[in-house]
Amino acid sequence: MVTTDNFLLQHPPHHQHSTSSTTTNKTTFLQINLRKSEIATSTLLEASDSHNPSIILVQEPYILDGRIAGIPRSWNQWLSKNNKAGIISLPSCNKPVFIPPING
Repeated sequence: MVTTDNFLLQHPPHHQHSTSSTTTNKTTFLQINLRKSEIATSTLLEASDSHNPSIILVQEPYILDGRIAGIPRSWNQWLSKNNKAGIISLPSCNKPVFIPPING
């Protein structure tokens, strides 16, 4: 489990993708390899209850109909193009903003 307690979430104002935060809420990350398994996905739900993460980073998720199977629909999820990795944000987390890569 990783939290943002030890990180400064602020970039210099001249930075192209400048962000700043004055909130005191911490963001917690849970990372898990699901090994393309329904059973491992069910343990993800249990781990979420016990660790209360804001964002879950998954490798080898079990995919069904283009979504990570077995997680609540209220959880936002994003999959890599090859379905080998995903990001899940729980409803308690603000919706993250994804910045597309800059070509050139």
